[in-house]
Amino acid sequence: MQNGVFLISLDFELMWGVRENRSIDVYGDAILGVHNAIPKMLDIFDKYGVKSTFAAVGFLFLKNKEELLAHIPALMPSYVNPKVSPYGTYIDSLESFADDRYHFAPHIIEDLKTRENCEIATHTLSHYNALAEGQTKESFRADLREAIKIANEKGVQIRSIVFPRNQCNADYLEACKELGIICYRGKDRYKRGKKPSSIDRYIPLFNDRPYQIDDIYGEPIINLWGSEHWRPNINSNAILDRFKTRVRTNRIKRSMSLAAKNNLIYHIWWHPHEFGRYTEEKLAVLEDVCAHYRRLNDKYGFQSATMGEFAQKVLR
Repeated sequence: MQNGVFLISLDFELMWGVRENRSIDVYGDAILGVHNAIPKMLDIFDKYGVKSTFAAVGFLFLKNKEELLAHIPALMPSYVNPKVSPYGTYIDSLESFADDRYHFAPHIIEDLKTRENCEIATHTLSHYNALAEGQTKESFRADLREAIKIANEKGVQIRSIVFPRNQCNADYLEACKELGIICYRGKDRYKRGKKPSSIDRYIPLFNDRPYQIDDIYGEPIINLWGSEHWRPNINSNAILDRFKTRVRTNRIKRSMSLAAKNNLIYHIWWHPHEFGRYTEEKLAVLEDVCAHYRRLNDKYGFQSATMGEFAQKVLR
């Protein structure tokens, strides 16, 4: 690898990713905010030449509950805890033929398809919990196969996967490879060793977030470790929130600079719904990060890549 590499991946899931612990009444405004936030994120990425990977839950490709019911796999996961499963009670509660922007987003998928610097990856069909008790490799394969089938029907080739909640089951990677996936985002890299304190999110006590290309090789598919779950910490108009956001953003930018100067990989990720509230303020922070990437690109040749694009280069 001649230059450092900057990776961004987003876990695009709407209510499918939060339904176990948040209701529409409590969190629905943040979910609806995603429909406003993502096009503006994409515009910022395009402005600064930043590439991104959107790992989308397969159900988001669909228009409504009726289409969803037509794509339920024959083998569903038999979770021991019924709250984990979206099937049955939860799906039954959805309204038929509704303009349901809490659970479906085909218009966003179409927008992502038009963006030259964007990759659409999979976040499984149903926000599958690969470590939950009761589910099996066979039900995971059925879920993933259906997610890829839906994507293909919409003209999208899937090469990358992000496991929901980063709950990667190593036993399932072979199934990913069999279905044409070449890479995944492993758990944030620091979790392999000592977990940093909360202070390290703001002050770089351990500069181990960027990593070397030798760290990504593995079988049966490439592991593009996460470096940082990044999100602007703006949850109110409080001065403290904004101060913490500025300090943490500077921490991110220092790690980007470290990667650029030392030809390392730096991979940040977040959920679009984390931008669903205080969207404009958070987008301003995102623009600051992307502008910093542009400066590092100009000065050090720091490269932006999608997960699939970078993995494909490594495999050549």
